[in-house]
Amino acid sequence: MPPLSLKPQKIEKLELFQRGWNVIIIFDFPQTTISGLPIKKLSSIEVVWKFIRDFVSGSRVDILQSGQSKEIEGDEISKLIIGEKLFVPLKIEREWVEGTLFLAVRVKAGKEWSDLSEIVRVYIVEPPPKIVSLFWEIRKDGVYLEWVREDEGKIRIYKSTTTRFGKEIEVVSKDNFFLDRDVVDGGSYYYAVSRSIEKEREGVSFFVESDLSVTDRIIYKDIFPPSPPQVKAIYLGEGRVKVSWLTYDKDVESAIVYRKSAVDEVWNKIANVDRKNYFVDEGLGRGMTFFYKVALVDRKGNKGEFSSPVKVYIE
Repeated sequence: MPPLSLKPQKIEKLELFQRGWNVIIIFDFPQTTISGLPIKKLSSIEVVWKFIRDFVSGSRVDILQSGQSKEIEGDEISKLIIGEKLFVPLKIEREWVEGTLFLAVRVKAGKEWSDLSEIVRVYIVEPPPKIVSLFWEIRKDGVYLEWVREDEGKIRIYKSTTTRFGKEIEVVSKDNFFLDRDVVDGGSYYYAVSRSIEKEREGVSFFVESDLSVTDRIIYKDIFPPSPPQVKAIYLGEGRVKVSWLTYDKDVESAIVYRKSAVDEVWNKIANVDRKNYFVDEGLGRGMTFFYKVALVDRKGNKGEFSSPVKVYIE
């Protein structure tokens, strides 16, 4: 019985866009032609291309006869894999601006090459300038990004756990900031932003983006304590005072209640309260004034600042 063929299927769909002075070629990881099983490892990727300065629509282009090629092999391929797709960069020349680039791709598994994909084309333009001032900081509600806004174009925002970026997570039209709330405590992230502009050629709209501006590695840590609560104290009679508090923080785990009398110099901790927003203090002597203050603690153990003191007189 002959061995099972590992010949990859032809790449059916190529997506292209220009990022700075590179064309990014995106396609799905191929399958074998016979079994249709996914190919777990490629041994080579070949990109074949041809640049034409003044292309006449409808003309036939043969990139195999007079084109150029680039082959990517071995471990370099693993650097191009993001999820189930490959993102292959092809460096372009500045002299190609206002011209058309035609290209196709084939892949190799073991010793067998796939057939060449259909030829696709991209019109090369001058890319917008790279964003040079990218500021970031960790906030209680996420990772905050800010950049210097230019009048032209949109801002594309990328996020990854590595320095390899797939599709953008957001496109910002007018603002010069973005807050990513989709983070977890201890999570490690990289962010990148680019400036993109819309173009049109022969009735087809497309975008071109600048090179990416990339942050350092950001490890999100919830080190932000709850805000001081709003506190009130009400005398209930019979030597009892109800101390209650209001907070808008959603991750509060507990509260610490302190008390001192009008003659005391030191605040005394009188209660740790879990998952409630009130405490009843009992056994208080008549004819005395007491002061209360409360600090909140969140799920990560971050203790907030004390509230403003409130006072109550025991009749």
